[in-house]
Amino acid sequence: NTKISYQHQLTQAGITAPITTEITHAPVFYYAEEKHQQYLAKNPHGYCGLGGLNVRFN
Repeated sequence: NTKISYQHQLTQAGITAPITTEITHAPVFYYAEEKHQQYLAKNPHGYCGLGGLNVRFN
């Protein structure tokens, strides 16, 4: 189960809050403009005050 697997990774990283978002199959995906690609790599601290969790979903 994807949710259980990712929740385990979050817990290992010290993030103990449960995942409350439903994870479902995505519809057709459209890439954003280039300036939005790899956002956190280009803006490690973000511009909106939200940064990454340093937990990667593989």
